[in-house]
Amino acid sequence: MVSLYFPSGDDEKSLAVEMFDGRTRELIAPVKVLSDYKGGEYMVYEYDRSARFRIDHVRGDFVSLREICFG
Repeated sequence: MVSLYFPSGDDEKSLAVEMFDGRTRELIAPVKVLSDYKGGEYMVYEYDRSARFRIDHVRGDFVSLREICFG
Protein backbone atom coordinates (compact mmCIF):
# COMPACT_ATOMS: atom_id res chain seq x y z
CA MET A 1 0.00 0.00 0.00
CA VAL A 2 1.13 3.53 -0.72
CA SER A 3 -0.61 6.78 0.12
CA LEU A 4 0.10 10.22 -1.31
CA TYR A 5 -0.72 13.34 0.72
CA PHE A 6 -1.51 16.61 -1.03
CA PRO A 7 -1.69 19.61 1.35
CA SER A 8 -4.39 22.25 1.05
CA GLY A 9 -3.72 25.78 -0.09
CA ASP A 10 -5.36 29.14 -0.44
CA ASP A 11 -6.08 28.86 -4.16
CA GLU A 12 -8.54 26.72 -6.02
CA LYS A 13 -6.54 23.96 -7.60
CA SER A 14 -6.94 20.64 -9.36
CA LEU A 15 -4.58 17.80 -10.09
CA ALA A 16 -4.72 14.35 -11.63
CA VAL A 17 -2.74 11.31 -10.46
CA GLU A 18 -1.91 8.37 -12.70
CA MET A 19 -0.43 5.07 -11.47
CA PHE A 20 1.69 2.88 -13.75
CA ASP A 21 3.31 -0.52 -13.33
CA GLY A 22 6.99 0.07 -12.57
CA ARG A 23 8.22 -2.55 -15.01
CA THR A 24 5.81 -2.41 -17.96
CA ARG A 25 4.82 1.26 -17.52
CA GLU A 26 1.19 0.37 -18.29
CA LEU A 27 -1.57 2.34 -16.59
CA ILE A 28 -2.83 0.11 -13.76
CA ALA A 29 -5.36 2.29 -11.93
CA PRO A 30 -8.06 4.72 -13.06
CA VAL A 31 -6.91 8.33 -13.16
CA LYS A 32 -7.90 10.06 -9.91
CA VAL A 33 -8.69 13.78 -9.96
CA LEU A 34 -8.62 16.09 -6.94
CA SER A 35 -10.44 19.41 -7.26
CA ASP A 36 -10.85 22.31 -4.82
CA TYR A 37 -9.69 20.26 -1.85
CA LYS A 38 -9.49 21.96 1.55
CA GLY A 39 -7.63 20.63 4.56
CA GLY A 40 -5.42 18.32 2.50
CA GLU A 41 -6.22 15.04 0.82
CA TYR A 42 -4.80 11.50 0.86
CA MET A 43 -4.90 9.15 -2.13
CA VAL A 44 -4.42 5.50 -1.19
CA TYR A 45 -3.37 2.75 -3.61
CA GLU A 46 -3.17 -1.00 -3.03
CA TYR A 47 -0.51 -2.64 -5.19
CA ASP A 48 2.10 -5.27 -4.36
CA ARG A 49 4.69 -4.53 -7.06
CA SER A 50 6.85 -1.67 -8.25
CA ALA A 51 4.83 1.36 -9.36
CA ARG A 52 5.34 4.81 -10.86
CA PHE A 53 3.13 7.84 -10.35
CA ARG A 54 2.55 10.87 -12.55
CA ILE A 55 1.01 13.97 -11.00
CA ASP A 56 -0.48 16.35 -13.53
CA HIS A 57 -1.22 19.98 -12.71
CA VAL A 58 -4.69 20.84 -14.01
CA ARG A 59 -5.65 24.18 -12.43
CA GLY A 60 -4.32 26.70 -9.91
CA ASP A 61 -0.95 28.30 -9.31
CA PHE A 62 0.77 25.07 -8.29
CA VAL A 63 0.16 21.71 -6.69
CA SER A 64 2.44 19.95 -4.23
CA LEU A 65 2.93 16.49 -2.83
CA ARG A 66 3.96 16.62 0.82
CA GLU A 67 4.14 12.95 1.90
CA ILE A 68 4.51 9.47 0.45
CA CYS A 69 3.64 6.79 3.03
CA PHE A 70 4.25 3.05 2.60
CA GLY A 71 2.41 0.41 4.57
